[in-house]
Amino acid sequence: EEERKKRPPGFIDVYAIGPNDNRKFGKNCVPPLQPDRKRQGTFGDGIASNYWFTFVNKVAKKVRKAHPDKWLAVPAYASHFEPPDFKLEPNIAIHMCNTEGWEKNSYGMKNLEEWGKRVNRSFLYDYWYSHGRFPPVRPHEVAAYCQRLRNAGIEGLFMELINNSNSSLYHLDYYVTMRMLFDPEADVDKILEEYYNLFYGPAATPMKKFWTAMEEKYKNVQKRGDWDKFWAEIGETEFMDILNGYLEEAENLAKEEPYLSRIEVIRQGGYEMMRERIGKGQHDYTGT
Repeated sequence: EEERKKRPPGFIDVYAIGPNDNRKFGKNCVPPLQPDRKRQGTFGDGIASNYWFTFVNKVAKKVRKAHPDKWLAVPAYASHFEPPDFKLEPNIAIHMCNTEGWEKNSYGMKNLEEWGKRVNRSFLYDYWYSHGRFPPVRPHEVAAYCQRLRNAGIEGLFMELINNSNSSLYHLDYYVTMRMLFDPEADVDKILEEYYNLFYGPAATPMKKFWTAMEEKYKNVQKRGDWDKFWAEIGETEFMDILNGYLEEAENLAKEEPYLSRIEVIRQGGYEMMRERIGKGQHDYTGT
């Protein structure tokens, strides 16, 4: 209570509670774990949902009695990704950690919709990195995802980034995400046109071609598995030469700052990074 009084006016009265980041709950759980609630996706399941949320309910009930206007922020994650089999206290706000897909009928979105039926407030914890895969340039997919989140009643989105999240190539998705969170009804094509014109000035047209080519390539390769093989193969195509042509055209058109430096960031941080991955893929996969 004393700590709460020290907080500035308007500070959100939501307090977090969560277990350690693992699945080790021991052998004597009450209620017991449910091993039959096996993993349906890549990471999440409901094996510990009843166990974990039994504890959460006990805490929430005491908090509500002492502080009826406060909320508990609780992760739905890993072994407690799915809702429990029982009713939850009304002051629980869920932060679902979505590793299970953005598509409308994906396990992740279906689980998010189910949580929306169980709690009064829902938030999302999302993971935005690719671990050596093709850079996820997907502004149209991002826009559609943000609209689905709005329709599911999501109040906020936390994006977990990692140190290999290359902002020179990822920033377009970040920008579109922020714009769509402010206005989920916005036209993503108008957002992109504004971005190309304001960010690249006289080089807007070739940079639009660059990003469009990246988005189209991502649509065709995002389900790949052997990424060394992928990078080795892409090095045998004309794709990188096409991208380089767009960048050269943009560099010739952008005669002044800040446009020239912005294109240089894309070249050095993005294009050259992909060239490095091609070299690694050719070495590791073909031995050349």
